[in-house]
Amino acid sequence: MNLQKLAEHTIDVDLLPEIPIVLDVGCRRFDFTDAILELRPGAIVIAMDPDKEIAGPLNCMFWNMALVGDGK
Repeated sequence: MNLQKLAEHTIDVDLLPEIPIVLDVGCRRFDFTDAILELRPGAIVIAMDPDKEIAGPLNCMFWNMALVGDGK
């Protein structure tokens, strides 16, 4: 186990593949996206945030949207 703190999130780096697909929900300033791409430059990052004022960087796929549960 190799726990590391990346932008306020703790992940086990040993479980992260060389080219991971990462979902960054509530990405705000893209700190986690940037940290993942620094650790795994080949990562595919999908970032989401509902704030229409946020524009996505070129280093990831970005959608202005939120995840919503069914309330059950």
